[in-house]
Amino acid sequence: MLEFPPYGPISFFFALASLLVGTFAGVQTFFHWRSLLRQRRTETDLTPDKRTKPTIQNILAIFASPLFVFVGLFILISQPLAIRSFRQIQLSDVSGAAVYVAANEEGQRTGEPRRITDTESLRAGLALLSRCTTEVDLNKESYTNGYVIILESGKWQTGDYKIGVFRSTTRNKSKTGVVPYTSVDRTGYLCPSFQQWVTENVDPLFAEAPSTSAD
Repeated sequence: MLEFPPYGPISFFFALASLLVGTFAGVQTFFHWRSLLRQRRTETDLTPDKRTKPTIQNILAIFASPLFVFVGLFILISQPLAIRSFRQIQLSDVSGAAVYVAANEEGQRTGEPRRITDTESLRAGLALLSRCTTEVDLNKESYTNGYVIILESGKWQTGDYKIGVFRSTTRNKSKTGVVPYTSVDRTGYLCPSFQQWVTENVDPLFAEAPSTSAD
């Protein structure tokens, strides 16, 4: 099996933070509106234009709190399932890969693809992903200078499993990362062995003329 990506804390903490913020905002909104309604009951002798009115923040909080809760629940449920699906890929099912120059860290790509048809080398390279370790803290940076590798197989639709391999960020020319495109997460991991494999096996493909075979 691929055994990648590692189970890490970043997505979990993001989801937990969203849940906590949403819950806190919901509780605060509930008590504020209850206080507001009680106050309005004591203002029955006042004209409508002089009664206490809800502010725009009160109204926005009604929509914001469930939104945060929804985002937190979505990540908590979808991300582990997506990671499990990625980790369960059988290397023997991988029949090839299309490699593009990455347009950005979001998985968008540019130019003509180069194809990896040496399945033995490809599977050996993918096996190195099991050695990936630490999640990369981008600190408001973005990945640059990399590839998007689209795994191919008769067992899934082309494009279901993509991996970004990056050599630098917008602030650090030596910070690398390997990004599995799972669910909403864009977490990168340190994978020096796989980066070396890409240098030896993918970089030379882009020194050659692009393949003319269909995508």
